[in-house]
Amino acid sequence: MFINTLLAAIPIDKQLKHVPIVKNMYDASNTPLKPIFDTTKITFLDKAEHFFNTTDKIINLIAHPILIVNGLAGASFYIAASVGITGLIFYIIGYKKGMKYVVGSLVGYTLIQILNYGVDLLC
Repeated sequence: MFINTLLAAIPIDKQLKHVPIVKNMYDASNTPLKPIFDTTKITFLDKAEHFFNTTDKIINLIAHPILIVNGLAGASFYIAASVGITGLIFYIIGYKKGMKYVVGSLVGYTLIQILNYGVDLLC
């Protein structure tokens, strides 16, 4: 009712003057040939692209936690080997708690691999 009152106040020849006539949805006759914005002059586009790529990777890791488990399992060998060798060196030097690091790294590596195998079976 209110809209009809407003439209009645506008002359008919000016009501639809701004609306372009489109014959079909694929009509591109009024599309500009030259881009409106020159994207080479916009300075923050690289930073925005990097931000959205990083955000996409984080959301992908949150949505697929198997990637985190597989990544930890892949790196666990090198971590366990370096901790075990360091602990063995300390034990040879005379620091008796070094053997706990050797055993702990072996047990930790074994548990991480068991967890990775179990997660791979589930997925």
